[in-house]
Amino acid sequence: MIDYLLKYIISSPLYIFLLEAIVFFFLFFTFFNVSPLRAAHITPSVVFISFRTPDDAFWGPVENFMRAACNDLGMPLKVYYAHSKRENIVKYYLQAARDDHADVVLIGNFRKTAHHIIKRSSQEKTPVFLFNAGLSVDVASQMGPPRKNYPLWLGELLPDDEQAGYVLAKTLIEAARTQNPHRKATIVGISGINVSPASVARNKGLKRALFEYAGSAVLKQIVHANWEPDLAAQHFSTLYKRYPQVNIAWAASDLMSIGIINALPSVNPSLKPNKNFFTGGIDWAKQGLTYVQQGKMTASIGGHFMDGAWSVILLHDYFNGIDFADEHVSMRSQMNVITTENIGAYLHHFSGQQWDKIDFTIFSKYYNTDLQQYSFTLNEVMKQFSH
Repeated sequence: MIDYLLKYIISSPLYIFLLEAIVFFFLFFTFFNVSPLRAAHITPSVVFISFRTPDDAFWGPVENFMRAACNDLGMPLKVYYAHSKRENIVKYYLQAARDDHADVVLIGNFRKTAHHIIKRSSQEKTPVFLFNAGLSVDVASQMGPPRKNYPLWLGELLPDDEQAGYVLAKTLIEAARTQNPHRKATIVGISGINVSPASVARNKGLKRALFEYAGSAVLKQIVHANWEPDLAAQHFSTLYKRYPQVNIAWAASDLMSIGIINALPSVNPSLKPNKNFFTGGIDWAKQGLTYVQQGKMTASIGGHFMDGAWSVILLHDYFNGIDFADEHVSMRSQMNVITTENIGAYLHHFSGQQWDKIDFTIFSKYYNTDLQQYSFTLNEVMKQFSH
């Protein structure tokens, strides 16, 4: 009976059709050198709206690192430059949605535009992902977390700015105490834009550090220099006249710290970096790292220029059915401190910005089925250069 059934199945037209289909399937993928398991691989198109210009000291590296990740993952990337203008950010989102038909748009909360774009995402049917700069506390409480009230707000990956401000303050205070153990650390803070969530969080970190040094450090004043080095220099000059005992200038960005350093000869020629005066910033800007190497700047806190690349990896996996929401829809990245002690190792690997040496697919769960949790750290990136 069984023999009869087998003979019947083998001789049936359906069996022959299925056999031919299987043969065609494997010949097709063998000919085009494609794995059948990757046949459904989706490479979403990405638009990134950069806040400033292509050659910006911070946003340039952000774009370059992100582009290297997109290249590894096969994701088309288009970049618009807002030139610090609020109206450009919204305009370019609409252009990305309507003209470019982008699968997803990466934005930061620049000039308080993010919540407007998030609200438009449902209407435009174009997802957004927030990175680098998040919503202010009051707006965030109204909007809710990603995907709750606005399902096309896919998620956010934001640097822990409070921790960065805290680590910078501690590093500067400890450096001042090491050089001048009997002198009280007297600090002025030069912050970014007063409405920027990054500025607010970094300022909060500075104040948190002061609680740990209540008897040995004092903060005289915080002023806002809108991330501009020239304005930072002007403000510092005014503050130094008001508080001539100042020996620490905490700056919310590398460029503002550089502005302060360059102004020292005209403010007071007796102020010597890393001797009787200490300053540092946040961003790992190229010139900032050079100043650290030269002993002019005490420290630079950074690594968040890599967050754009980490964001596109999350999005790549999301569009391929691996939802980062299984971990979190709101993620935080940790920054790292660079001083004269570790600047050599960093520049040895990173100064040339040879991001093509990094295999970004190793950070993807799609390409690594054993990867249980995303790990976007400086150490993991540094390992890539040691191979």
